[in-house]
Amino acid sequence: MRRMRRLLYFIKKQIWILLCMLICTLEWTAIFFLYALPFSPLIYALILSATTVLLFGGLIWIQKRKNIFQLKRCCSQKDYTSLTLPKAYTEEENLYQELIRSLQQSLQEEQKKAEDESSRTQTYYTLWSHQIKTPLSAIRLLLQEESIKRGQIELELLKVEQYVDMALQYQRLEDHTNDLHIAKYNISDMVRQVVKKIAPLFIYKKIRLDLKDLDDMVITDEKWTCFLIEQFLTNAIKYTPEQGTISIYMDKKLPSCLVIQDTGIGILPEDLPRIFEWGYTGYNGRIQKRSTGIGLSLCKQVADLLGHTISIESHVRIGTIVRLDLSHPPLLEE
Repeated sequence: MRRMRRLLYFIKKQIWILLCMLICTLEWTAIFFLYALPFSPLIYALILSATTVLLFGGLIWIQKRKNIFQLKRCCSQKDYTSLTLPKAYTEEENLYQELIRSLQQSLQEEQKKAEDESSRTQTYYTLWSHQIKTPLSAIRLLLQEESIKRGQIELELLKVEQYVDMALQYQRLEDHTNDLHIAKYNISDMVRQVVKKIAPLFIYKKIRLDLKDLDDMVITDEKWTCFLIEQFLTNAIKYTPEQGTISIYMDKKLPSCLVIQDTGIGILPEDLPRIFEWGYTGYNGRIQKRSTGIGLSLCKQVADLLGHTISIESHVRIGTIVRLDLSHPPLLEE
């Protein structure tokens, strides 16, 4: 029954060809009748024509069924990125196949993007889990001592909080559309907020903080900008030896550009071009074994999200200068 319906549908699709053949047959019959010609050659010609039509119709029917079978097999595949489409016989079919190939390419790109993102996420949380174990182990050891060193425990707890905050920011960065609150903020307020939070790090390493006048209003997102400032300050503290100095001031040449300068060990010239790459630790990170190579990459993504720019200048054994240009893009000005 299903085959009969398919055959009737196929004949219906060829109805115009059949109607044309019927009209031609009537015209030939009329001509033979008007000229009083014998009808035997006409009947013979009509039989040959009908046989030819049935033969070619059958071949077309078989080819159509093969194409439909191949399309059904494509539909049953789970991987739509490697479909083998049937041969196109008309311009319309060719256009449809071009559209399908275009969608296949887009799907492949999206799958590749999703796989890369999944790999990056897995790498990040693997590194994060190893990284957060260090302060937790330190806290456990400190608690086992007879005299509890409250200051050191608070320091390790601050590190744990920073790692947790970074993980949360990483998750928010994947879906930032509902997490932005763009408004006018004072740079001085944001910097002092971060400095107050990480003050134990300065105290523990006996690093002097030189805080200049930062009274400048910028259009940004406070939470994300504080995240950037905290990352830069934490890195500065990490790679600055004891009794060192970290200076925070506004660039005199660039408007709304925050500068964080340290007297740390600096970054090798060959590492500078790659410091924003995901997972790149550089020489300093490999030597000290305290870097995941993810912090600066996240900072770059956040800065791009906010329309800000980051530039880093560094000299070995002299120090590093980080410039965070907080001047807002034209889109936000409007």
